[in-house]
Amino acid sequence: PASRNSSSYRAYPRYYIGDAKNQNVDYAPQRLTSTNGTYTLRYYNAVTGQWINESVDFSEYYYANRLNRRLLTTVGGTWQGFFLNGRIIPTLGERQDNNRTRDGNNAIAPTVATNGFYDLSRMNGFGDTDWVQQRPEQKGLTRTAGIVVKPFKWISLTYNQSNAFSPGSLAYNVFGVPLSDPRGKTKDYGFYFSLFNNRLNISAKQYETQDIGRGTSEVNTIVQRAIRLDNDGNSSTGDPDLYQFLNSEFRKLDPNITQTQIDTQAFVLMGVDAAYIRSHLNKTHGDDSDAFSRGKEIEITFNPTTYWTMKATLTQAKSFNGILSPNLQNYIDSRLPIWTTVKSPFDGSSFWNGTYKVGNLTPNQWYLQNLLAPLKLSVALQGKARTQTRQWHANFVTNYKLAGLTENRWLKYLDVGGGVRWEDKGSIGFYGAAPDASDGIVRSYDPNRPVWDKSRYYVDLMAGYNLRFYDGKIRARVQFNVKNVLEDGRLQPIAVNPDGSPWAFRIVDPRQFVLSVKFDL
Repeated sequence: PASRNSSSYRAYPRYYIGDAKNQNVDYAPQRLTSTNGTYTLRYYNAVTGQWINESVDFSEYYYANRLNRRLLTTVGGTWQGFFLNGRIIPTLGERQDNNRTRDGNNAIAPTVATNGFYDLSRMNGFGDTDWVQQRPEQKGLTRTAGIVVKPFKWISLTYNQSNAFSPGSLAYNVFGVPLSDPRGKTKDYGFYFSLFNNRLNISAKQYETQDIGRGTSEVNTIVQRAIRLDNDGNSSTGDPDLYQFLNSEFRKLDPNITQTQIDTQAFVLMGVDAAYIRSHLNKTHGDDSDAFSRGKEIEITFNPTTYWTMKATLTQAKSFNGILSPNLQNYIDSRLPIWTTVKSPFDGSSFWNGTYKVGNLTPNQWYLQNLLAPLKLSVALQGKARTQTRQWHANFVTNYKLAGLTENRWLKYLDVGGGVRWEDKGSIGFYGAAPDASDGIVRSYDPNRPVWDKSRYYVDLMAGYNLRFYDGKIRARVQFNVKNVLEDGRLQPIAVNPDGSPWAFRIVDPRQFVLSVKFDL
């Protein structure tokens, strides 16, 4: 039986946005103003072919994570030198972080006596769990070094490098072992020019970054799915959940069986003990994968007069997929012999390819579609450029004060300006690979055929007016901005099916008008 915090007791409002005309945006209605009360639940009965209105009582219930305590201690220092009248400026730094996390006590599980609700009396304490040290062997060492050299007053040359440690929140790998805190190696070098009495300034920098142990969201999603094949922890019907399958089959076999008896027999069939499975529940999971990036940044500031300013930037950010750790594949290899052979103790039917379904998919079909296909894609993309990252970006902004053209008492306090922003194309998914020869079904993606979202540009305009009151003692500025002037509002695809058709969108708002007033007293 499900407790009151399980998916069986949750309400999921559905908001439908847009229609089949012109890809315009129809904004969603407001959600319920209160979670307590009686509301009309409207749903479609596919058997009778009718829409049903049913009165449903809503009430609040406990559903939250337990307390979490994090202790981060830091010790460090920096040194900066000045040589040859400031023409050579070196910098050194070192910092050591110690990152520890501790979970609070669990609530007491629901019982018949508590009417299916949790007993929260113990949740304000920390006695059940010990501190978890995320990097006990190193305690987060960060070292930085840099230098600025000024051979002439108008030019500066820079170089920096860092072997950095980034304290993160506690996460676990697929085997339930705490992940290391992310680390990184970076270096950048460039120059800075200042010409024509500082009217023209040009800076350029090139950088390289290596992230070590910082799992990507795509890989972390695959890790979660692998775990949910054994137990999703909330009696959800959206995952295969071998543990819940066996729970249900044992109760069919013996309606009077106790949960302790079920656990004892279920974990024998699953090949793991109860503590191992339960150690995964309500925890954040990830993977020790690596990532790489490099790029360039160029910035030019030009002020032809005291009334006219211009600024342009050009950046390149090229990201590469890193190398996955072997943990995820090792976990899948160790669990597949169990997933594919375990059978119901009630009727002997197969968990993997029997009548048991997740939606309309068997666990085998769910595995091929939701776990194996994205895992194969991640493996195939190792070391390759992340095409979803828009590589190039360019911006140009300018502002002109009308005092440079006129001494009119009304116009000279007005300034006008605008900007143009451009971004390179980026992929929003991949086409499917060739279908399997056995049944003609596409079960994997082709990493060499990304689906592209085109490059895009945006135009912004602004006007400002400076005011003076009480002989200049009070100053104010009124500014009017129009953001994304050429945008009428639309739905923009952000994810696609293997055939290239969009399945997820984001709402792009139409042009925005912003009026602001700032006082300087």
